[in-house]
Amino acid sequence: MRTGRMALFLLPLAISARLSFGQDPLTPTRGTLVTAMGNKQGIVLMTDSRRSIKDENGHFRPDPDHPIQKLVRYDEHVACAIAGLWFGAVRRPSERSKNILPRMDAQVLGIVQSYRDGVRRSGKKQTMAETLDGLSAVIRARFNVQADLNAYVGDTAEDISDMYRLELILAGRDTDQQQKIGRMDIAVSRERWLDGQLHWVAHEAESPCKLTTINDALFICSAGIEGTEKMMRDDPESYRSLPIMKRYIYAREKDNGASLSLAYMKTLGNLFKEQTSHDDQRVGGNDQIAVIPKGVDAQFEGVERSTHFSEPEPFLVWLCQPGAVISGPGEIVSPHPVIFEGCTFSKTNVFLDGNVYMHSTFRDSWLYYRGGENTLFDDDNVVEGDSFFRGSSNSCRHPDVVEQIAKRFDFERGGSVFKGQRVPACPHQQGQGSDTPAH
Repeated sequence: MRTGRMALFLLPLAISARLSFGQDPLTPTRGTLVTAMGNKQGIVLMTDSRRSIKDENGHFRPDPDHPIQKLVRYDEHVACAIAGLWFGAVRRPSERSKNILPRMDAQVLGIVQSYRDGVRRSGKKQTMAETLDGLSAVIRARFNVQADLNAYVGDTAEDISDMYRLELILAGRDTDQQQKIGRMDIAVSRERWLDGQLHWVAHEAESPCKLTTINDALFICSAGIEGTEKMMRDDPESYRSLPIMKRYIYAREKDNGASLSLAYMKTLGNLFKEQTSHDDQRVGGNDQIAVIPKGVDAQFEGVERSTHFSEPEPFLVWLCQPGAVISGPGEIVSPHPVIFEGCTFSKTNVFLDGNVYMHSTFRDSWLYYRGGENTLFDDDNVVEGDSFFRGSSNSCRHPDVVEQIAKRFDFERGGSVFKGQRVPACPHQQGQGSDTPAH
C-alpha cells in the first residue's frame, strides 16, 4: 500500500468560524468581478461583495441579502482577491442543506490565510511568484480530494467542473520593493490513474495576467465575470459619453495612464462593477478595496482588515494499490481525518469514526462506529467473510451512517443480522452495542 495525496501540507491549523458580513454559506458560491489596476502611483485591487449560491436545480443565482468578503490582506504590502469558488462542501445533490463532512469544507480564503500563517511560522520570506506557486499547490491539493468526494456522493461531472473553478489575484509590493500584479487560474478535469480509476485532478491553467511588474503606465488585470469590463477597456470610445471614461481615454492617449490617480482608479473600478451589474446581477453590492500607494502599506476599504476565515481541517488520503491489503491486530491512528480509497482490510480492527471509506473491502474484520462526526461509509464498500460491526450507545447520533454500515452486512435482505435476529435500526438501538456478523 502507498499513501497518496496529502492536503495542506498537514499544517497544524486552528479551526475558526468567525466570519464577517454575517457569512453563513450553505452552498458553493459564485459570481464576482475582480479588478486590479496599477501605475507609478501604486495599485488598487477591487471586488464586489455579492455572492451567488447554487440552488436546488444546480444553478447559481444572486443572493444580494448575504454579502461576502472576497478580498483580504495577505500581509502589510500585499492583498489577495478571488473569483469563482468561495466555499465548497461535501453534500449529496438530493440533500444540499445537509453537511455530511463539515470538517472537509473548503473556504478558499481560509486556505489562503492558513498557507500565509504557515509561511510566517517557518520564518521564511517568499516572493510574490513563490507565494502564487505555493497557493496553487495547496489549493489544487484540496480541490483534488474535494472534487473526488463530491463525485463520490453523486455530483455530476458537469457540476464538479463548474464548481471547482478559481481565479485568484495577488497585488502589492514584492520583496524586491517592486509593485506587482499577478493572477492564478485553477480548474479540474478527470484523469485515469494507475489504480484504473478516474480521479478529479486540479490544474493551473494559463493565466491572461501573469505576474507583472508595474512601471509608469497603467496596467489592468481582471478576473471573474469580466466580459463587460474587457469591452469597456478594449473599446472605450463606445463609452465616451461617460465622464469617467472620457478621462480614461484622455490619460491613455497622453501618457498610457501613468497620470491617473489612485482615487480615479477606485472610481473607474466602481464603474466597471456597476456596468457589469447591469448585464449580470451576480455582480453587485458594496465595493471591497485595497489601496497600495507606492512605498506605503496597504489600506483597506469596505472589508474587515483582519478577518479570520474558516480554515479547513488537514487530512490524509490513502490511495491503495490494487492487491494491497491492510491487516494485523492493531489500528491506524492519525491526528487528522483519513480518506481510504480502494483499500482492502483483512483480519483487522477498523475504527470508522471521523474517516471516509471509498471503494473499500472489509474481510474478516471488526468494524467499530461510536457516532463520530465526519464519517462516510457509502454503498460501494464491500463487507465479506466473518466480519462484525460493533456500535455503541452513541452510534445513533448519525443514524444515516449506521444505516449505510448495516446495509453492507446482508446484501440480500438489506439489513444486518445477529444470531438470526434482525438488528433494529436507529433510533431504537440507542444504548445497545451490537456484534453483527457479515453474510
